[in-house]
Amino acid sequence: MSDPRTILERAARRIDPRTDAFERLERRRERKARNRRITAGVVALFVAIGGSYAAFSVFRDSNGGTIGGQGDTGFRPSPTVAEPLPSVADVSCTDAGTQISTPIVQPQPDGVHIMVENTTGADLGLQIQDFGGDNAPMGTTEIVRPIPPGVYGLNCTTSSKAAEWSTYETFEVQDPRGIWVSTDLTSCMSASGIAAASSTSSTGGIVGVQGTPVEVVTSTISGLLPTDLVEPAGYPSTTDEANVRVVRDGKVVATYHLFPDDHGGWYIDSASACDGTNLTSLGSSGGPSATYPRGWFESCPDVAGTLPLEQGSEQDGADVALRFARAYLAGDAAMVADLADPSIPKEAIRTITGTPDGISVFASGPEDPGGMVEFGCGPEVKARTLAVVFDDGTNSASMDFTLFLVLRSDGWKVWGAH
Repeated sequence: MSDPRTILERAARRIDPRTDAFERLERRRERKARNRRITAGVVALFVAIGGSYAAFSVFRDSNGGTIGGQGDTGFRPSPTVAEPLPSVADVSCTDAGTQISTPIVQPQPDGVHIMVENTTGADLGLQIQDFGGDNAPMGTTEIVRPIPPGVYGLNCTTSSKAAEWSTYETFEVQDPRGIWVSTDLTSCMSASGIAAASSTSSTGGIVGVQGTPVEVVTSTISGLLPTDLVEPAGYPSTTDEANVRVVRDGKVVATYHLFPDDHGGWYIDSASACDGTNLTSLGSSGGPSATYPRGWFESCPDVAGTLPLEQGSEQDGADVALRFARAYLAGDAAMVADLADPSIPKEAIRTITGTPDGISVFASGPEDPGGMVEFGCGPEVKARTLAVVFDDGTNSASMDFTLFLVLRSDGWKVWGAH
């Protein structure tokens, strides 16, 4: 039997030699270590990317979803800013009618500015629905009126087109800057007129009170409480009229409309207060005064014997008013006396301006401008009064005037002027 050692050696010689197992183990370990390093690098890369994205998200959110406020791409344009409303209304008076190119406007501190271009070749008027009229001569004219915010109608017209005043082109006054201070008595269920203190000079015309409009109201109205706030209202920069309101406990309880006199002062031509406020003119007995005349008018017609307006022709009334005004300007005292209402003193009718050939009737109707007839002479007179508005023939609307008439059995009679 062979020796076991010899057998083993002989078997070993028949086996091909291979790479050493230790070396294979080392190479395996190196591969695993390399793989771990690669994996760690990839993980670190993803962690870095994730951290960068998180930081980007935080920064974007802190800037309203943008980088540097410019959007996700960094180049998003800024939001569009709305254009401000025009501060002048553009109105054209053409042969085809009235055209408004600015349907929405905002006021200026002295009121609403209206630029009127009249291309018809004739002098016209511009009627503002529920707010009276103004001159619109040939060419371009700027009109400034203290129109509160709201929707209004405009119409270019002549006196011969008075019947067409019901046809208006509309425009809206919006007040985004809050310039207008409201004169509405929205806090009371009912209101009454307040008598205004005024006097007449020896040369004619109303004499008011010296001071600012607020000082005039404060000094001529009784019943004000120490806690009442008397402040300007309407538009702040008007010069040919003014509004003042009384605020009590945060609510507007009275309003006053004033005009400048010819002596550097102001007078109250109309006013109203919530019932129960006890605001009265100095010198009048308790409660809102019911004594007429007051405000602008020095005399009121006796309504006894007057006829309802519907029994007369407005055109006839306008013709009488025109004859009266021309006679007044021409110094024809006999004609003036014949056409004036016999129940009032002859010196009570003033404020007629222009020349006999220059004046013309602008409009006529039962309207009560500013409520002055009802305030000054009462609702009965107002119900029997025809108002005839005149163009004095100049470009100044402040020189225009209105005559007030009543109808009697012998025809229309003029009883007042403004």
